[in-house]
Amino acid sequence: MNIKVAIVLGATGLTGRALLARLSADPRYDEVIALVRKPVEFGLPKVDTQVIDFDAMVRDPLAVAEELRALIDGGIVQAFCCLGTTIKAAGSQEAFRRVDFDDVVAFAEMVRALKAKHLGIVSAVGANASSRVFYSRVKGEMEDTVSEMRGKAFRVHFVRPSLLDGLRTDDRPSERIALKTTKFLKPLLIGPLRRYRAVSADAVAATLVRVAHETINRTPQHVRGLIVTPSENIF
Repeated sequence: MNIKVAIVLGATGLTGRALLARLSADPRYDEVIALVRKPVEFGLPKVDTQVIDFDAMVRDPLAVAEELRALIDGGIVQAFCCLGTTIKAAGSQEAFRRVDFDDVVAFAEMVRALKAKHLGIVSAVGANASSRVFYSRVKGEMEDTVSEMRGKAFRVHFVRPSLLDGLRTDDRPSERIALKTTKFLKPLLIGPLRRYRAVSADAVAATLVRVAHETINRTPQHVRGLIVTPSENIF
């Protein structure tokens, strides 16, 4: 059975929910599998939730891949990762790294084992493994580690948004203040500074889907790891 399946990690977050809505409405996908920590109902057509043990995925991503293989049924797979937290929400730098590095890298290993054709990951503007900023350094290390997995049969790209604009289910006062400040300064954020403009979660989701199809349709010899910064000149 040659169907197109989307596997999404981080589906309960701001960008993840926007992505699920787009994938659900996209006729190019026959099934959308949202991997979650605990049961959740999204109420969207074609979207099925699958509860997995994230710790088990980190310990042995290949074993978890085998558990999920029957859900794929031999179809063409695209994968998307919108997982991410903040150091404040995680409680410590170590806990933050477990989510934004360990879980994301394990997911990449898992979907590669499932023979996914493509993986799109939401990273962050300023991601750099050499950064002095812990948050940016972890994001950069994640990008470098996942990039080493890519090849002709497994294509990877990263989307690097700045502050995300949208209706969150969790309260992030510092982000609300930063978002208001960024919007006020928007006219000044031009040229190289444009990438620091706030971007809607739906715009990031649209970029993930668009670049996924642009990437998967390229010939293997032209495959590169792509880094896309959502901004108004893209949409």
